[in-house]
Formats: sequence, C-alpha cells, structure tokens
Amino acid sequence: MAKKIGIILGSTRPGRISPAIADWVAAGIAKHPELSVEMLDLKQINLPFFDEPTIPSVAAGVSKAAVAWREKVLSLDAFIILTAEYNAGYTAPLKNALDYLKTEWANRPIFIVSYGFGGGASAAHQLSEVLTRIGTVQIEPNIAILIGDKLNANGGIDDPHTSLAIHNDELDIALNAIEAWTPPEEK
Repeated sequence: MAKKIGIILGSTRPGRISPAIADWVAAGIAKHPELSVEMLDLKQINLPFFDEPTIPSVAAGVSKAAVAWREKVLSLDAFIILTAEYNAGYTAPLKNALDYLKTEWANRPIFIVSYGFGGGASAAHQLSEVLTRIGTVQIEPNIAILIGDKLNANGGIDDPHTSLAIHNDELDIALNAIEAWTPPEEK
C-alpha cells in the first residue's frame, strides 16, 4: 500500500509561489510508485486562529475545524512542509496549523522545503526546533531554495520543473527516506 504524503503549503498570501513549488514536489513524488500525494493548502483549509478550550497536549480540539484538521493529518503517513521565510521566520498560518495538534505529529516523518532570498534557512531552523519539540521524525537535509534568480517580473516562478531541477536529487533522497521509513513498534 502506498504511503500517503501531505504537502503542506505554509504560505497563504496572494501571489505566493508555494503552489508552483508544490507542483514540482508532487511531480517528484509521482516518480515513486510507493508514494501518493495530497495537497494541504493552508489558504484553502483556512484554520481560524487557535482558540480551542484546551491545549492539544491535554485534549484534542473540539471545534469543527480542529476535528477536520486532526482527521486529515491522521489520514496521512508523512509530510513535506513548504515554508516561505518572512522576517527570518516561518509563516503564522503554518505555526497555527502545527499548534492545533500535538500527539498527532509524533513519530511522523516530515521534510522541510524552505524558500526565500536566503533559501529560507532561518525559517527552516525555527520550524525544525518546533518539529523536534512535537516529536516528529525529521528527514534531513532540508531543501533550501534561493528564489532570487527564479522569480519572473511578476514575482512568480514560470517553470518550476526546470528552475528547481537543481534540487531534484535532494528531493529524491528525501522521498527515498520517507519510502523506507517504518513507524516504531507500539509497546
């Protein structure tokens, strides 16, 4: 049975480039018959700012949005997080989506693809610290995409499959690691 990977698009702003990067990642996943993909676009999911009556480490969220997000995350085997770097950090919608859950992230393989004029290194570093705290299995090394020379005059990426090809081998290594990953045995 194919492992299901959720690609989390962490940017929600108009004009974002994460959909183009997500298409490139999905094309890489398509080359692995043991993997399938589902897009988790935080712009479309549109989680309200976290306002549950308890924190996720104490009890699961009870709102309709929290329950739907929890069920979606639990239905997937692994995740690739796409994060832009805004002011040396990752996006607020991504932090919000992570904070809705706690134990649901534990022992789940997650791979980070960051992007920005500096490759999104600061965002990836901060995100990695949070992912460690919530108990994920991080697939490393991350992909850091320098976007300066990849943007067109409108701030988009014309052909991500060509302009991001420099990272194809890195993506393939991460996907092979996700394919080979097996969950720890329950005690």
